[in-house]
Amino acid sequence: MLLHTFLLGAALAAPPVHTKPAVANTPYETVEDWIRELRKKDPAKRLLAARTIRTELRVAMRQSDKAPLGSLRRDEALARLDDFQRHGVPACVDHVNNTDDPHPANARRVLLACADILAILRATEALPAIERRTEQERGRVQRRLRKAARMIEGDK
Repeated sequence: MLLHTFLLGAALAAPPVHTKPAVANTPYETVEDWIRELRKKDPAKRLLAARTIRTELRVAMRQSDKAPLGSLRRDEALARLDDFQRHGVPACVDHVNNTDDPHPANARRVLLACADILAILRATEALPAIERRTEQERGRVQRRLRKAARMIEGDK
């Protein structure tokens, strides 16, 4: 009887065979997913994507600098940096060139995050767009764009 109760209790406590994972996969797993969000019309999603890309870029830069040569961590970080370079730079240049945003305050925040991304990547192809936009802006935004241009040129 005791054995029967023990086995029955264990069978009832076991999870079902076909269970879903405890944490669902996020829809944003790759650099391309975040770039796609950066190109959407929703201003909140664009800002989140720009800030996330900037953070992920900083992490990848740190890992590529600090990981030992030939390590898997370094190779993955370099691959992510290459993805940022190929996909992120054109999207950020589009944002720097875009002056017709219906949400100007949010557009400035995305612009500054994109300028930071371009500066971290040292994207020389973005320099003309940043210089044109610098002439159009004033105050803090103009200073941040000038700083990004100096970083791209190599003068820190």
